[in-house]
Amino acid sequence: MPGAGHPVHARDDLDDGHDELEADLRALLSRPAAPLPPLAAERARRLADAALRHGLAHELVRRFPPPGPDADLAALRARVERNVLARRIQDARLRAALDEALAALAARGIVPVALKGPILAERAYADPALRESGDLDLLVDPAELDHALAALAARGWCPERGEFVFSDAYARRHHHHVHLGRPGGPDVEVHFRANVGFGAVLEAAPLLGRARDHRTASGAAVRVLAPEDELIFLAIHSARHLHERLGWLLDLLLLLEAGPPVDGAEVAARARAWGASRALAFTAAALAELGAPLPEGLPRSPGATRLRVAEALRQRALARAGVARDRVFWAWGMAFEAVLADRATVAAARLAHHGVWTVRRNTHRLLHRLSRRP
Repeated sequence: MPGAGHPVHARDDLDDGHDELEADLRALLSRPAAPLPPLAAERARRLADAALRHGLAHELVRRFPPPGPDADLAALRARVERNVLARRIQDARLRAALDEALAALAARGIVPVALKGPILAERAYADPALRESGDLDLLVDPAELDHALAALAARGWCPERGEFVFSDAYARRHHHHVHLGRPGGPDVEVHFRANVGFGAVLEAAPLLGRARDHRTASGAAVRVLAPEDELIFLAIHSARHLHERLGWLLDLLLLLEAGPPVDGAEVAARARAWGASRALAFTAAALAELGAPLPEGLPRSPGATRLRVAEALRQRALARAGVARDRVFWAWGMAFEAVLADRATVAAARLAHHGVWTVRRNTHRLLHRLSRRP
């Protein structure tokens, strides 16, 4: 996210030369899209490494300097191409799993909404295989959740198990999806809400009611969010994860460029109704600095002071992400959410709830580890 208030880097990019890297990442994301200028070998290597970490292979490939006599750059280009090939193989596996999951759900009469992932890539990316996805996100009606879980369990996808996981009752009350895994992956997240964050709950019913029919590249039936709903969902998702992965901003840039047109006034109205206006505006501010074609009527900033405070909290959280990952997102991350919450009372209740839950979780983990000691 370029500009004084919105540096583009995440924590793993903060080392010597990060200002130069920030400028190069800005050039990679900025609109209108333009080829990168010739880069020295080391600078190109740093940019390529950061871009691949952030899920920006799509922009890297189409904007990378053209082949030339520099042997180091030629070697780097070959390494990027190998990485791209690996992504294509992973994408093929992901799409096969998606078709399998959709077939299993269709047998139960369920046609879910695909959130993010390969279906978004099909609609927005010139080369869909270059959008990195680690799992599949499918939104279903809460009334169909148990049927959906049973259908996927028959194909080997089972609820996650670990040292500490949400109870089923807790997850359905406070969370937004059930995480399923199977040997060899990929995982599937079955959403019964689109998202929960910033004191806002994106319930499934209105989203499903406005969703549009879609066919995958292989012809399977699925649905996608209405354009206005998708913009809100993706903006809130990226903000809730602190814009840590720049590929989430790229999703929004490419969707806005690819269309269909979005009614900015309607987006603003729906975000207000959900209590997510400030979170949406925080992401919109980052997109505006990148030159995104934002629709008229879309909120562009949560307010100058709130924007500065939220950005400072975001940077503090990311700066410590490698030190205490778990605690970061329940401390600085929750403070960040509270600053951008539309409704202060809802945000305060959410902070209190998660504070208590975090103490319980950490106590459980400590007791679990102590019980395993010889």
